[in-house]
Amino acid sequence: MTKPIYDKINRVIQKIGEDEEYDFIIDASSGALLHANPKYDITDRILEELNKGVSASKTN
Repeated sequence: MTKPIYDKINRVIQKIGEDEEYDFIIDASSGALLHANPKYDITDRILEELNKGVSASKTN
């Protein structure tokens, strides 16, 4: 029932973040990250490093 409201809020947050070029938008009350500039996403780098560790442990 509240999902449409949350979806609308999230769309507005993302729009403002992109339009005004914010790097991060954080919810002050909970500390939750609401928006992050994709250039700060290091997920692929982390997965690369994790996969290196898996490969090394398989050969040992």
